[in-house]
Amino acid sequence: MVVVGASAGGVEALRILVAGLPADLPAVVLVVLHQPAGGHSALPRILARAGPLPTSHALHARPLKVAHITIAPPDQHLLVHEDMTVLSDGPTEHHHRPAVDPLFRSAARWHRDRVIGVILSGALNDGASGAAAIALGGGIILVQDPDDAAHSSMPRATLTAARTRRPLRPPNSATSSPGWSWAPPSRANLAVSRGGLQHASPYAAMATWLRPERFASYRPGRAGRR
Repeated sequence: MVVVGASAGGVEALRILVAGLPADLPAVVLVVLHQPAGGHSALPRILARAGPLPTSHALHARPLKVAHITIAPPDQHLLVHEDMTVLSDGPTEHHHRPAVDPLFRSAARWHRDRVIGVILSGALNDGASGAAAIALGGGIILVQDPDDAAHSSMPRATLTAARTRRPLRPPNSATSSPGWSWAPPSRANLAVSRGGLQHASPYAAMATWLRPERFASYRPGRAGRR
């Protein structure tokens, strides 16, 4: 399961991330983007045009969908309960509904080490405590380099919550080597670049990390592939 959180500056980051995901990604992808409570969200249409995966707003009490991007609708928290999506009109968190932390916490509770959390550009600190919960459960956190993000507060807060200051950094084309790898540091389970990356942006690097081979060793759950 891949859970993604973003806020200010997040639409473009999401577009680039989604563009690199494969059509056969054997994982559930759930997205929260801070948005106004009223009105219509065009995010499913935007992300559907950006990459090969189908997209839709989440519906209440529906089974999780593999190789599908499910997006929190306006003014409702998106949660995971076992192998279903749940929508909630509970109190705002960090002045937002939907918020990132509720999704991350619920994913950590039900899917533990089968969760990959991704934090992109955003203001304030939503997602930090949820990312810490994912890491505590044995999951992996990918964080956009704050220096590359349009708004760095959310990435920085997540790095602090994960007790590390080693973010995913964009490659240096002058020094990059053909190979690259990822490994979670001790205690934090934060995925960090340790090799030369051949991508123009950290979003593309994250999309490559989420290739199908990464899920081959994951424990199967009741919903099958994650």
